[in-house]
Amino acid sequence: MVASFFRNLSLRYVLLSALLLGLLVPGWLALEHEAAQVKVRLTDDLQRDANRYADMLSVALREPLWQLAPSFGQPLVDTVMEDPRVTRVAVVQAPNSETFLQRQRPAAQPVITVSRKIHVGTRLLGEVTLELSTGSVAQGIADARSRYLWRTAVTAFGTLLLIFFVLHKRLSEPIEQLVRQSDALAAGQLAQAFAWQRNDELGRVGHSLNNTRQALAALIGELQTVNANLKLENEERRRAEDALAQHAGALESRVTERTRELSAANAALSVTLSDLRQTQFDLIESEKLAGLGRMVAGVAHEMNTPIGNALTIGSAMGERVAKLQRQLSAGNLKRSALDEFLDDFPSVSRQLALAALKHAKEAILTRSLLTT
Repeated sequence: MVASFFRNLSLRYVLLSALLLGLLVPGWLALEHEAAQVKVRLTDDLQRDANRYADMLSVALREPLWQLAPSFGQPLVDTVMEDPRVTRVAVVQAPNSETFLQRQRPAAQPVITVSRKIHVGTRLLGEVTLELSTGSVAQGIADARSRYLWRTAVTAFGTLLLIFFVLHKRLSEPIEQLVRQSDALAAGQLAQAFAWQRNDELGRVGHSLNNTRQALAALIGELQTVNANLKLENEERRRAEDALAQHAGALESRVTERTRELSAANAALSVTLSDLRQTQFDLIESEKLAGLGRMVAGVAHEMNTPIGNALTIGSAMGERVAKLQRQLSAGNLKRSALDEFLDDFPSVSRQLALAALKHAKEAILTRSLLTT
């Protein structure tokens, strides 16, 4: 809470408080120093007076102590006691220390004590003792403190008034003017110039604030120009984007249409390719059949010769067998005819077998070709 109070305190009062503290602290130190000096001076004066009284009594009381007549010394003691600082005077005889004279008054303050021996030649007659109150020292210190405090208070009050007036004229009012100009600057009031007719620190701050106002005005003008240009560019870009979007839509439609046409062309090409493959397959099959036909015709031609030979041999053999049967039936079969038939039969059988084998081989070859 205290920190918040000091943070919210006006700069004027902060400076005045700092100045007052700066006056009071050295003043208090100076007061203590002066009080110490006054105390030393008054204490020395008191000690010096006490020594003078003691010296005087030690000389003046020789005769009364020598004559043992206290009435001669009583006026001297009374005269010393007229000093209000003296609280006690005591005179004793030697050597038994009997009281010869004594006067005292109550003392509320501490006292200082001074003693002197009383001699006549080399003979000791007695001793005088004085006690002086230090109240005068304390009173002197209090008076000095009071005078210094009044002097310091008057000086501080006059200094504070003068500094308050100077601060108000040279600091507070310019700062308030700076605050008003800053508020106007924050509110965007940049047309009115900030007038400053002083060249001190606050005047330089005011001139700097005016320069800032001018720079802000120029910057805001540039920003407005840039914003206008940006608006124009945004409108042009928006129009370009709209045109691009339209062109993209048309292009997409054209691409869709072209894709559909390409799909239809691909489908037609697929059908044509399938027809071409079927035609190729049919041509290959036709070519195979044509080649097979030519090969079968060649094979048939090749087979006709052995088959014809075999048929010829078979027919001849059949005729010979029929002839032998007729001869056997007629009973005129000769052994020589039978032997000749038997001799010719192996070669004829071999030729028939070879012809049959060749026919079978060609038939197998033909079937394998047909199968292929």
